[in-house]
Amino acid sequence: MKNHREQISLNATRVGEAMLELLALRGVEVFFATGSGTDFPPIIEAYANKKITYPKAITAVHEIPGVAMAHGYAMVSEKTPCIMLHTIVGGALGVMGVINAARANVPLYVIAGRTAVTEKGQKSSRSHIVHWGQESFDQGAMFREFVKWDYELKTPEQLESIIDRGLAISQSPPQGPIYLTLPVEQSGAAWSNKQVYKHPQLTPITSGMPDVSSMNQAVELLTKAKNPIIIVSMLGKKASAVSALVNFAETLSIGVIESNPSYMNFPQNHPLHLGFDVTSYLDKADVILLIETPVPWLPNIQTLSTNSTVISLADDPLYSQYPYRSFPNDISLIGDPSHILTVLLADCSISQDIQVRLEQYHEIMQSNQKLKADNIDHSKDLIPINPTWVAHCLSQELRPSDIVITEFILDRTQTCFTQAGTYFNHASSGGLGWSLGAALGAKLAKPDRRVICIIGDGTYTFGVPVATHHMSVMHNLPVLFIVLNNAAWDRTRMASRTFSDRDIADSHNNIPLCELSPTPAYEQICQAAGGFGEKVEDPSALPAALKRAFSIMEQENKQVLLNVITSKSE
Repeated sequence: MKNHREQISLNATRVGEAMLELLALRGVEVFFATGSGTDFPPIIEAYANKKITYPKAITAVHEIPGVAMAHGYAMVSEKTPCIMLHTIVGGALGVMGVINAARANVPLYVIAGRTAVTEKGQKSSRSHIVHWGQESFDQGAMFREFVKWDYELKTPEQLESIIDRGLAISQSPPQGPIYLTLPVEQSGAAWSNKQVYKHPQLTPITSGMPDVSSMNQAVELLTKAKNPIIIVSMLGKKASAVSALVNFAETLSIGVIESNPSYMNFPQNHPLHLGFDVTSYLDKADVILLIETPVPWLPNIQTLSTNSTVISLADDPLYSQYPYRSFPNDISLIGDPSHILTVLLADCSISQDIQVRLEQYHEIMQSNQKLKADNIDHSKDLIPINPTWVAHCLSQELRPSDIVITEFILDRTQTCFTQAGTYFNHASSGGLGWSLGAALGAKLAKPDRRVICIIGDGTYTFGVPVATHHMSVMHNLPVLFIVLNNAAWDRTRMASRTFSDRDIADSHNNIPLCELSPTPAYEQICQAAGGFGEKVEDPSALPAALKRAFSIMEQENKQVLLNVITSKSE
């Protein structure tokens, strides 16, 4: 057994160097430096000296795609990166990304420098007019509601404990971001050859098991159920959990619905995959097993049967970080879904209703396939191009291992994802523009895989595309960006139509405050960064454009953007 109390000396001469060395020692492989400012010199000096191995430095030229990039890297690699922001101004820009990571339960070690507190007398004393305006009374306050833990480094002696504590809390279930304020006086202070432990003295906690009574109740309900269903959204965050769910669903013959999925949770070509709409199942189901599903249905639209029993399985079945959430939860199973599903299955007896359900599921799959074909046939010739046709054409070009990042825009009924870790959708927080940076982070984590980002035109603008395309070429991360351009904030249009009891569109189908026409030539933004861009308006030209895009991305190692002119929702 290795000696956990073994100590070593770091090679650092300043606290900033020691921090980077400690992060590397603790397994952090990537350090995202976002919007470097006057609080960064100790970090810059450390990387300039190159005396020791630090986490790989990634320069992010804007906080919005920068934090999203760290998020994308973490969710695809299942490793915790570190990201540093610039005082309160960089922190303010980065908060949206931290909110996204919090709602997605993605671990990030977030640091923001703090401006100098002294006005003179030290190397780090204030030297620019902004240093007075960049100090706040409580810098961590802007992050506090959305991180699991926050602190400010007060002395160099705290550094090791703070690094270990932050990583352990971030990686403990439910995972999420943590935040550290790093005053420039501390990051630039002398390290003085202090010794640290070779191995961390704090490690993440592991998920426990629910109480025996709850497990027994769940087993009895699931085995005796006549019409059980499984609803899942975020189980696929952990790739190993997907196979556990497949085994569980197959053995008990329970259909699986992916409700607003953030990940690939269940193979779409499996006969037990019931699609993405819970509506037709809620009023019939007698037992519903929710697995990592913050919002399983929309109570304002969809109705749950009064005779159903709801079992919720998650690291936090009550979703305690949500201020208001009233979905029923008759039995809570707290812990790692992959482990708990395996234990549940070991105690389950096989129901005689299984064969009957299998026949029903076969009919559902046939019906879904027919509907899919009908939708393709209806949409293939429409001008402007219909988003369903885009999803179909893209699915024809995808390899099973390709990684697709999207934001509420891809028609999943036209795709067929079968492998864990190949599909990632936005978290329920809705901080838009996330997918651009996330796609770069995914490519950084898996450089041998093709990465596709499919996004709407409004969301593309939120993602700071100039910075994104700049970072793509800076770090040699070629991604295929597909912009579905309908010159509108379409979800706002849809919500407004639903809300209003009047016709709120004019004769040209324009809705106030939602229209973005005329839109820029988005393909030229990619071209300006050395990539390839193309505008596509003819549906018959889309398949060839996609083939061309993949070829250029792979053969020429270039990022590509397709500006696809699409229709608005009716």
